[in-house]
Amino acid sequence: MFSEIWEILVSGVKRVVKSRLFVVSIIFIAMFTSLVFRLFKLQIVEGADYQENYVQKTLKTVNVSGTRGNIYDRNGNLLAYNKLAYAVTVGDTGVYANGYQRNEMLLRLIPILEKHGETLITSLSIALDENGVPQYTTSTEEERRRFLRDVYGLKSTDELDDEKGKHPSNISAADLFETLKKRYGIGTNQDKTTYEIEDTMALKLMNIRYAMALNAYRRYDAVTVASDVKLETVADIKEHSDELQEVNVEEETIRVYNDSYAFAHILGYTGKADQEELKELQGQNDSYELNDVVGKSGIESAMELDLTGIKGSQTMYLDSEGRILEVTDTVDPEAGSDVYLTIDRDLQVGIYALIEQSLAGILVAKLTDDESYVITDDTDTSDIKIPVKNAYYQFINNNILSMSHFAADDASDLEKSIHDRFVDRKASVIPELLSQLSSAEAPAFDKCEKSMQDYQDYVFDYMRDNSYFLEGSLNSEDEIYLGWVNETVSFHDFLYHAVESNWIDTTKLSSEEKYTSTDDTFQFLVNTLAAAMDSDVGFHKLIYKYLIEDDVISGRELCLCLYEQGVLAHDEAAIASLSEGGKKAAFNFLKEKIANLELTPAQMALDPCSASCIITDVKTGEVKALVTYPGYDINKFSGSIDVAYYNQLYNDLSQPFLNRATQVETAPGSIFKVLTTAIGLEEGVITEAEEIDDTGVFEKQGLHLRCWQAGGHGKLSVIGAIAQSCNYYFSEVGFRLSQSNGNYDGDKGIATIQKYAKMFGLGTKSGVEIAESEPHITDQNPIPSSIGQGTHTYANIHLSRYLTAVASSGNLYKYSLISKVQKNNGEVTQEYTPQLEGHVELAQSTWDAMHNGMEAVVGPAGTYFTTFANSPIKTEIGFAGKSGTAEQAKQRANHGTFIGYAPARIQETDPYVEPEVAVSVSIPNGYGASNAAAIAEKALRLQYGYITLQSILEENHAADANDYIPE
Repeated sequence: MFSEIWEILVSGVKRVVKSRLFVVSIIFIAMFTSLVFRLFKLQIVEGADYQENYVQKTLKTVNVSGTRGNIYDRNGNLLAYNKLAYAVTVGDTGVYANGYQRNEMLLRLIPILEKHGETLITSLSIALDENGVPQYTTSTEEERRRFLRDVYGLKSTDELDDEKGKHPSNISAADLFETLKKRYGIGTNQDKTTYEIEDTMALKLMNIRYAMALNAYRRYDAVTVASDVKLETVADIKEHSDELQEVNVEEETIRVYNDSYAFAHILGYTGKADQEELKELQGQNDSYELNDVVGKSGIESAMELDLTGIKGSQTMYLDSEGRILEVTDTVDPEAGSDVYLTIDRDLQVGIYALIEQSLAGILVAKLTDDESYVITDDTDTSDIKIPVKNAYYQFINNNILSMSHFAADDASDLEKSIHDRFVDRKASVIPELLSQLSSAEAPAFDKCEKSMQDYQDYVFDYMRDNSYFLEGSLNSEDEIYLGWVNETVSFHDFLYHAVESNWIDTTKLSSEEKYTSTDDTFQFLVNTLAAAMDSDVGFHKLIYKYLIEDDVISGRELCLCLYEQGVLAHDEAAIASLSEGGKKAAFNFLKEKIANLELTPAQMALDPCSASCIITDVKTGEVKALVTYPGYDINKFSGSIDVAYYNQLYNDLSQPFLNRATQVETAPGSIFKVLTTAIGLEEGVITEAEEIDDTGVFEKQGLHLRCWQAGGHGKLSVIGAIAQSCNYYFSEVGFRLSQSNGNYDGDKGIATIQKYAKMFGLGTKSGVEIAESEPHITDQNPIPSSIGQGTHTYANIHLSRYLTAVASSGNLYKYSLISKVQKNNGEVTQEYTPQLEGHVELAQSTWDAMHNGMEAVVGPAGTYFTTFANSPIKTEIGFAGKSGTAEQAKQRANHGTFIGYAPARIQETDPYVEPEVAVSVSIPNGYGASNAAAIAEKALRLQYGYITLQSILEENHAADANDYIPE
């Protein structure tokens, strides 16, 4: 049986071998075996090598920023430091095929961030104003042009306004907004269908897409869209990670500022570098890259190169899509150096609080509920009252209360009632305004009621601010225009004439119709303006002003709304008292809330709402305090700007962005008389013993300069003239300085004043590392200039340097806010010593006269004896000072400035005492210098330890109104 099976097999094999398919089969098997072997070798044996060669790789070295250095005060108190936090980032990893899909994802991300109260980082220099209209947020035209350069993707602003008209620089914010919506497909689906999206949401989405576009060439770097987010936000994002691909949560360090309000203008804040900042920084350190976090203002900017430290690096391989394949080398960065300031933190914070308390005290003292009180051009500017209705109006005007919330679905019954009254009044005001604009029979401006005058003024300002008038079109010599300026022409006649004279930019009047006549164009202009006022927030505020003025809306109701909208913490007793009370109850309530600083001077934005104070070390020139009020929370600007907060500050009538100490200039007033003393004595036009008879009014050269003392001071020597701040005496000095060979020569007088003013540093900036305005020495009218008028304009920092030079008998220092720079290992790399810029050489008798005169100001015969009579600064330390009052406008309170130094002689018979500290205080619209003197006295009490920072902060109450002694 086995043999039979074997024969069958052999026979079968013979047939196969003899078959013609055998050879083909052998060849096929050989080829298949070879192919399998080849594939094994390619994929298994050599697969890694081939994969390496297949993927296009780029070797890239990426810089890694080090930890930013800290900022300390002179005593080592921490002012600015870094905190570990979480950031939400979005990176283009190729998950989404196009922008439409990415928009869908981002529209899921943004509501999650908003739900947890996170702030979206903004990259665009566009925001929505109170009316929801897009506006540029750049502060200068050059900044706006640089922003447009980046939006258009150009290399230079010179490429704007090209011949093809593709990159216009005059594009409105609204038009650019629409352009970007189209660019990023916002409001459009992938299949070209559309969906509704509010402008507020569109702007947020636009900001993220724009930031990602700027980062397109660095796709390995994700874009941060929200910084310092809450743990709840982190958890929510991780929970929805499947719907939020490309979104990550990463660790970051953020900048934190202690005592941010008091130090806002000194420290500044950080943010991502823009193109211009990058170009400047790269000229000093080529490691800087776009989107690096750098100092944007203040010390953060001035000391950027020290604070930023030395970058590390990561060397990595990237694929063709910019994704990281492998990190091959890492170099750790070095932390930045720490910066120590000359500023004393306790002085800075304490004086900030003292200023707020003092300003509140002035407001409380000046508020009046006398409804018959009216401010006129004849009102004494040193004693202007604040009608309480003006204060109530500030609730609306300075956005303490939200008008939009009055109309919200969740508004209270009281709020809805207020809104209904507003709607009713607007329904009558708009037609009346339209009638005034349309009718050729409309009365001249001066014949209109006060409310209609204000409405028309607002419309004119609106047209000017929104470029309705063609540039340079308004002809100041035109008869109709002059009539409008002088209030003898109706607004109708002026507008019709403007259309007729082609002063109006008709592109503002969007209409498909062609304007066939002047009448058609005019009517369309009028209708456009009326429609604009119907939705304009500023015009709405003006309507509220007259609703309050006419008692249609009461102060009591607005005070209750402070609780309804959460401006004030709920207080059942206060609410009940207000609800049951009348006008007097509301008036007393308002005074109490201002006195308790529950409503601050900055919030109220009444006169005065701002001030500054500078304290320097006379012996070294170091700045120990540089305080400006109001400040703001720079923590909300750290790394990214809180747009809502920025808009709030931008629209705040107290102008918190302004550094009152270094950027706001006013006339020095009588403070300049100390310098005039030096000029007169050095030039020999007066002597210390000579007496000049003040008759009350200086009338030489056709002038009519009154002395503040009615009837004059009589005969005064130079010391008495300083002590009494005599206008007549120093006007006579100015007159004598302008004499040339017995003739009056005003140019000679001005040249002499300028020469000495420059010697005392009033012709140049002080040198501080933060933003500072340029001082201006008078260039005309030598006689008024001698009493601090003329065209003198100085910031408080300039007066402070002048004061320090006087107190030190001639040492003119270049100011600095920096004490030292120190590495984190304790090594001091740079010591800053105030630079002596020059020394004023005067006769010792001249210095004596200046010092004796300033001591006399607070002495028994001086104007400020009462203010300082019982002060330990006068009775125990010794003090010398000088006041300055300058009038700005007939219906606003005077500016007040006071400078002084300590110690000084307590008694006239005491030997000379070398001064240690100098203090300079300025209060715009502060009701004269006496209020500034009160702040100066308290600041020196803090400096010398008579009061403490803790006691000031615990007081937290408006200063006693009795502190303010009128000059």
